[in-house]
Amino acid sequence: MQTLLWYFISAFLFGEVYIWSASTDAKLGHVDVGRPYERQRINERPIFVRTLFFYLSVVQSVLHLYHDYDKISLRPHAPRSSSEPLAWIKKQGLTIAHTSVLRVAFTTATGAILYLVILRHISWSIALRILPTFFTVPKNQQPPYLFGLVDILARFLLQGLLLEILWEFSNAMFTDHVTEEPLKRGQPLTSDSRDPNGSLLHGLKTKKKIPKAFAFWELDIIATQFEDRRRALFMDVDRMTGPAWKQIKDVCLTELQKIDKRIQQYFNPNPPAPEQVLETQKLPSILDPPKPGQEVFEKSAPQGLIANTANGVSDFARSHGQTPGAQNPISPQAQKLLKYTADKTMSAKTQEELSPAGISGRAKDWTLRFLRTPAGKPFRFSFSRRATAVVLGAPTSNEDNILHAANALSTLVVRSLLEDDYGVVAKDLPEIVRTFVATIKSIKNLLQTMKVHWTDVGFKEEQRGEIKEVENVMTGLKEGLEKILMAEGEYLEGLGLNRKEINEAKELTGKGKKENKEEVEMKEKARSK
Repeated sequence: MQTLLWYFISAFLFGEVYIWSASTDAKLGHVDVGRPYERQRINERPIFVRTLFFYLSVVQSVLHLYHDYDKISLRPHAPRSSSEPLAWIKKQGLTIAHTSVLRVAFTTATGAILYLVILRHISWSIALRILPTFFTVPKNQQPPYLFGLVDILARFLLQGLLLEILWEFSNAMFTDHVTEEPLKRGQPLTSDSRDPNGSLLHGLKTKKKIPKAFAFWELDIIATQFEDRRRALFMDVDRMTGPAWKQIKDVCLTELQKIDKRIQQYFNPNPPAPEQVLETQKLPSILDPPKPGQEVFEKSAPQGLIANTANGVSDFARSHGQTPGAQNPISPQAQKLLKYTADKTMSAKTQEELSPAGISGRAKDWTLRFLRTPAGKPFRFSFSRRATAVVLGAPTSNEDNILHAANALSTLVVRSLLEDDYGVVAKDLPEIVRTFVATIKSIKNLLQTMKVHWTDVGFKEEQRGEIKEVENVMTGLKEGLEKILMAEGEYLEGLGLNRKEINEAKELTGKGKKENKEEVEMKEKARSK
């Protein structure tokens, strides 16, 4: 609704500016003065223009949400050339123009039809309520003939195209501006702070999504491009809240562990709550126990005939309508008569179709047919959408944060071999490797065992491994784990990982079989020597 509201406000303002600035030849005044001896009448031309602008805002809102214009990828991209500041506009200009022409043409064609069928009566009724307040016009005026509205379509094609290009260009420019890397004069944004590491950690721990996303992106850039900042992170061990490396490690692993928690919550949505034993305290006695034969409750006053009859009817209805296993109020003779009448008037097939099971089956069949149509697509709970929501979170995706966390953490581990003078990273390697392995296994298990929703009529079994967003996360996790194994593999067993865990990690990255083959070849060479 918020998207529709802002597009509507934009279209309304643009339309009003156009109507008030149009020449007299356009005949877009609110009233038609007519000849000197005629009464002023409501002019339908501006009503038609405003309706088309409103319809264009609805179409743009639907396409905005369908194509997910709000999605912003905070991942590295090709750097923008400073020598050609308009290169991006030249590249995107033709695409924006082509898209705008198609949308405005579609809006004009379908909007004209909808206006004649539905919207004309609604728009005219609104005009009859508002315009008589400001102008002397008949309050019961009927809409005129439609021949005077044909040229409005041509005018709207031009004005609607300008508005659509403005929308598309603004969306594209905003997306391009927001996705600029968090750098200032070639250095991370937090480099200008008095406490660069503290500012970075504050951004990583904040609950606000946008600052947190850019903080993870900056951490990824620091881990891959800035050696001095990496060394500062490793050497910052005297911080009051704990060593900088430990806090960064915890934040990154938390992003990965959230995936496993969401998957576990999907399989166990309502874990049984622990039983709580309530201690009951005996209340103090107020009265002495009743004596034998003593009346405890007062007898109700005798009721009249109407009250007794109402109670009898209530008891009868309650016994037959609410009690499980109550006797059917229809007598056996009446039931036989109904069945005899049904057999004489309807065939067995018709009776089967009119039975509760038959009606339910037909309703389900109609529902499935509707879901297979393009109109039913928004109502499908597709496998890819459900799996993406579980792995990446909902209602907004955490894909970028997960990828930045995995890449930054694995890169810092690799760089620590040469830059970690205090050795603060080595003791955390087992936890890091186990978290990567557990997350990858959880995602694979989800994709293999997740049930298909009955509304997903177009599902195919091979789609389980073809979910783009989930596949990106799996690739990022496997690449990060592979970098750690290649750099620290020979030290992992001495740091607390057993051989089984190391082999499992290698198999998940696709390097297990290759490593085993090389080991066999080395053993054969040793024997030959």
